[in-house]
Amino acid sequence: MPSILLCDRAVHTDWLCRDTGLPEGVIHGREPGWPAMLRPCTPYVLGETLALRDHAILSDLAPHTVANNLTRIGAAHGGDTTLALADMLDDLRSLRPSVTQYATATADVAVARIGRFSQAVQVSQQAIVDYHRATRSGHGREAARQALVQANENLNQRFRVELQAARSRMSARYRALSSQDARLAELVRHTRKVTRLDIASRVESGQLARLGRAAKYLGNGLTALDFGSRAQDIRDEYLAGGDWTRKLFIESSSFAASAGVGLGVVAAGNWLLGALLVATPAGWVLIVGGLGIATAAATTSLLSDRHARELADSTYERILAWMRQMP
Repeated sequence: MPSILLCDRAVHTDWLCRDTGLPEGVIHGREPGWPAMLRPCTPYVLGETLALRDHAILSDLAPHTVANNLTRIGAAHGGDTTLALADMLDDLRSLRPSVTQYATATADVAVARIGRFSQAVQVSQQAIVDYHRATRSGHGREAARQALVQANENLNQRFRVELQAARSRMSARYRALSSQDARLAELVRHTRKVTRLDIASRVESGQLARLGRAAKYLGNGLTALDFGSRAQDIRDEYLAGGDWTRKLFIESSSFAASAGVGLGVVAAGNWLLGALLVATPAGWVLIVGGLGIATAAATTSLLSDRHARELADSTYERILAWMRQMP
């Protein structure tokens, strides 16, 4: 099982070895030979040898969009969380068509758990649409608002349960390393120069590649995930001149701040991430973040502040521009 290294800026290999104690010859790229410098947003294998399987994993992660997004997400959230998000995104996409039967009828605990998370996403989607309709009609707005806040809180609870379970599975990857590879991996555990991803199989490298294509790091600790859910009615209204999704993004951020949804807190030395569901004319997006989402939510809740509005608008524009590029 290889450990993959990613860095967000160029790092001299000699400097990294001196800083961490790594011996020479244990970092391998797609090109033959010992790399004198680790290039930004480029995957490298950490290990004494480079197996045929390692070449295939490097090829999975090498495309620029994939490597760039994985590097940014890894630098913001850490290697274990990046692997966990890739696993969750795959599950969320695969269970979307029939989430209820998975959440209630299966004896598989793990499938039932991700099914309940998927169900929470669906409930949040409906709450967002209902709140928009109530706002437009002027009837039942407060009840719809409370339902939306509750849906956001439940989504975060389910998201955190699934994230913690996935992180636990990914942390076990380290224990599965051979003694020599574990020693090498431990040497780079505490450096901020690189992100380490312990990959168990081609299945996981495929999951990471799909995350790299279906995610966008927005900055400030925020990552956007496109889980393939499209909403034609939202798109039709947008094309007809409605831009309610932008306003709701700002208002939902204020809900997050007031309800404590999406707050990053420190527990046992780890950041707990939160999630916020966002409607765009191109489809639904899950925004994941720790301290950044709390800061953004608290800032955008100050709607009288011009800078806060500009920040929310620019964040929304980045999301929208990215979604328009998605197939």
